[in-house]
Parts: sequence; C-alpha cells; structure tokens
Amino acid sequence: MGAEFGERLLPPIAGINDKGFFEDVDINRINIELMTAAGTSWHTAGPIDLGTIDRKIIEHQQKAALELLMSKTKGRTFALKDPRMARLLPFWQTVFDLLSIRVAYVVAVRNPMSVCRSLQTWNKFSDEKCYLLWLAHTVPALRATEGRHRTLVDYDQLLDHPRAHLLRMANDLNLQLDHERVVNFAEEFLDAPLRHSRFSMGDLDTLGSAARQVRDLFYAVQTYIANPNNDTSSDYLSALSAAESYLNDIAPALRYQWRLEQEIEQLDASLRNALEQGDSLNKTLRDQRESISSLEGNIAEARTALKSAHRLLATMEQSMSWRITAPLRRIRRQLFRTH
Repeated sequence: MGAEFGERLLPPIAGINDKGFFEDVDINRINIELMTAAGTSWHTAGPIDLGTIDRKIIEHQQKAALELLMSKTKGRTFALKDPRMARLLPFWQTVFDLLSIRVAYVVAVRNPMSVCRSLQTWNKFSDEKCYLLWLAHTVPALRATEGRHRTLVDYDQLLDHPRAHLLRMANDLNLQLDHERVVNFAEEFLDAPLRHSRFSMGDLDTLGSAARQVRDLFYAVQTYIANPNNDTSSDYLSALSAAESYLNDIAPALRYQWRLEQEIEQLDASLRNALEQGDSLNKTLRDQRESISSLEGNIAEARTALKSAHRLLATMEQSMSWRITAPLRRIRRQLFRTH
C-alpha cells in the first residue's frame, strides 16, 4: 500500500520471528519507557493508567515522539507497528493530533489460542494470563480506533487469502495497492512453515481457561470483518462492550495480580542472587580445600623427606667411618668453643 517501516527495525530472532518484528527501535523505546514510568510492562494484564506518570515525563516523551514522527513521516507514508501501541493509544493519538497528519489504523486480530500458544512457548505464561492479555490488547485497540480511519483484519484469513484481504484493506483505508508488492508478499514473503500454530473458531468452544468474553469477542470480530453490515455491527459492539465491562470489573484483581507478579519476580531475583553468591562461596571453599590439600601434600612430602634424613643419619652414625672420625669431630667442637 506504499507505506514504509523505516530503516531502524528490531532484528529478527530465529525460531520466534524469523522474518523480523517490523517494529521501529525508537518508537519501541518510547513505549517501553512509558510503560516503565507507569509501573507496568508489556505483559501487564491490568489497565495501564498514564495519569500516574509524572507530567514532565509525559511532556518529554511527547516531544521525543513528535520529533521522531516528523522525521520518519517526512516525504513518505510511514507505518509503525508495536503491540504496546494498543495499550498506549491515548498517548499516541495526542501526538498524532499535534502533528496534524492523516492517520490510518490497521487492527490485526488473531485467534486467542494461537496467541496463547506463542506466549506459552516463549514466555511460559499460564493459559489464564495469555487470554487476559489477548483481551487487554484487543479491547483498547478496537475501542480507541472507533470512528477513526481504520481497517480490521484477521491474521489467519490474511495469510490464507492475502490478495483478497489486502484489496479490502486498501479500499477501507483509501490507499492504492502496489500489485508487484502484493505478488511478492503473497508468493515470496509469506512462508507457511513459519506459522507455528493454527486453530479454528470451533476450538475456542472447548476452552475452560478463558472467559467467555474472549470467545464472544473473537467470533464477533471475525463475523464483522466478513460482513460489516448493521446486523453484525450491533453484535460486534455488544461483544466489545461486554469484554470492556469484564476487564473493568476485574481491574482491581488484575492490579493485585501484577503486584504479586512483581513481588515474585523480586523474590526470584533475590534467590538467583543468593544462589550466585552461594556458587561463588562454594568455589572459594573448593579453592581453599584444594590449597589445603596441596599444603597437606607438601607436609606429607616433607615428613617423608625428614624420615629419610633420619634414617640416613642413623645409618651414618652406625657406619665405621663415622665412629673413626668421632675424635676429630670432638676436637673440632672444642676448638670452636675456645675461639
């Protein structure tokens, strides 16, 4: 569609995102700093309250974001992607408004079970946390872009039928498709083996670890993408409102959960530090034992040498030459005492 991601992108990681993350390093840094200032992280399931951040920090980050976007959008259509954006849209939309630029949103929705599988593989999260994170990212992404220039796309449908969905998305955003790039995307870029998981809509019905709002919202979004008429629109809005209310209702519990996770993380860090200190002390102890063992070996050798010397002396004292020269040794000692 003519948009460019820029040159400063996070590098790919083999086995996770082999083709790359397509996330701008500078934008990513601002998002991380904002979340840190709010006492949260990308995997915080509870609400992120930007109002808790010191105003000077917000103003500093706004200035940095403005300067970045002015340089990155100059003379081109710039595309930026970062999952954290879904949680931080109130900040970025203020920046967009200050720039007075045309902004279009692409909200990508993926089957919650696929998202959960990915998070479990790389982050070892529980099922319950994975599905809460899916809701925590999907709800604000959908709600904050309502009434704005946007298109919704299902991850699996895009990969299965790239040309049809790219055309629909371009129409939604009033952008022109570059057909040569479409062919390259569909035939060269997309790589089926890199899709690590694939679940059907029916698979969600078997879930016992996700709130029903997860399933209902995903179904409603898929139906709405396929046929965005008034009937499906009302079902979609109803499911979105129900999911939003659910997150609001459990927000205190999610904040408590995050505090516990932070405490556990601190305890884990303290335990790792203690174990590292223990390893260091054990190494020192092993070194000291080796040193003691070496000294004991030296002492044993010295004792053996001393015993050999005693035996040699005893042998000498018993020898004929020793007895014959005894008078000479006495005279020598007397002469030394005299002098």
